[in-house]
Amino acid sequence: MLKCEIGKALALFLENPENKNQAISIIEELSEFKIEQNLEEGMIVFSELGDYFLALGHSQIAISLYDQSLEMSIDGNFEYKIPTLIDKLKRAYIATILSGYTTETINVDVLFNKAYKLKNVEKYNEQIKQFHDFNKLFYTKFPLLTGKKIISYLNLDAKLKDYFEVVKIQPMANGKTLFVALHTELGLLGFLVFGDYQLS
Repeated sequence: MLKCEIGKALALFLENPENKNQAISIIEELSEFKIEQNLEEGMIVFSELGDYFLALGHSQIAISLYDQSLEMSIDGNFEYKIPTLIDKLKRAYIATILSGYTTETINVDVLFNKAYKLKNVEKYNEQIKQFHDFNKLFYTKFPLLTGKKIISYLNLDAKLKDYFEVVKIQPMANGKTLFVALHTELGLLGFLVFGDYQLS
């Protein structure tokens, strides 16, 4: 029930500017009677809606939804969920970088801010610091650049032999393929390899 009503409010808000006040009133009513009394359910619903929007390519909306879920998990002391939500925020942020920012989420936070008011701001700031530290990686010079030098796997730095999650595959000229990969400590990296690779 909670998921349906939040989804309805979000759809109204995004569909037509004239529906904005109706959407906000739905969220305000939910906040007063349902979300405050059911923080765990609210946390799960916002996280799941974030998953849906991320899968549909609306990563900026997903970031806002995950952030609301994180606030509820902190105030509700649902410690088990916090690392997962920080990870989801990172993935949604990366998806936004890869696809580019849009204006679709202008003022969408106005709607979500009506859903829940964070109480434990200090703890939230401690947790969100992990996310901001991750964002800094995109503006920090990478310490293991190889330039145009071709390096075999055996001679790579140990950190570059760690687990990476491929987030984008881009065919290049001369039979090369660029793999854009994610590492939770190093950020996004590009690996230019010889050979054509296709997803099946």
